[in-house]
Amino acid sequence: MKDQRLEIKDIVKNIDDATLGKLDIPEFQRGFVWSAEKVKNLVDSLWRVYPIGTILLWESKYSSPRFAEGAQTQRLWVVDGQQRITALSLLFGKKPYWWPDVEEWNKLYEKCDVLVNIKKAKDSLEFGLPNPVRRYSPEWISVRKILQTENLSKLATEVANANAEEFSDVHEKFQSLKKIEGYPLY
Repeated sequence: MKDQRLEIKDIVKNIDDATLGKLDIPEFQRGFVWSAEKVKNLVDSLWRVYPIGTILLWESKYSSPRFAEGAQTQRLWVVDGQQRITALSLLFGKKPYWWPDVEEWNKLYEKCDVLVNIKKAKDSLEFGLPNPVRRYSPEWISVRKILQTENLSKLATEVANANAEEFSDVHEKFQSLKKIEGYPLY
């Protein structure tokens, strides 16, 4: 057994493609049970760089009945950390290939769309879950949208409405959230 550090972006990259992905959930694991509130709290912890625990992966020749014989590649089985990995999937908008029900995933995807209040001070961002007020308020932005955006400057320009002073503040907040991708998991 070896200790290894992976960044969150490496974990996310290996969950949404059955042919390329190396992570899988064995059938004996329970399903996803976290509430949307726990997903929101995970985002807050990641942004604050709080420890979120380790992920235990099992390198095994265990074969999954989800794949045809000959189509299986070497997988790393998630023994501990499935709730966190699934929450990261929701956060980054990447449906894990092992998730069986698209309709159920889509409901969870909407429910767990963590929002950030960009009007708060940059060192005390506030995270929330969708509700009618937040959903239509320009000060609440989806963290998922920020993490999926390649061009933070363009997004910050749209949000700041061409206000140069506000642009700088918003862009800095977006960058602090984007750092979540590089958070190390052991």
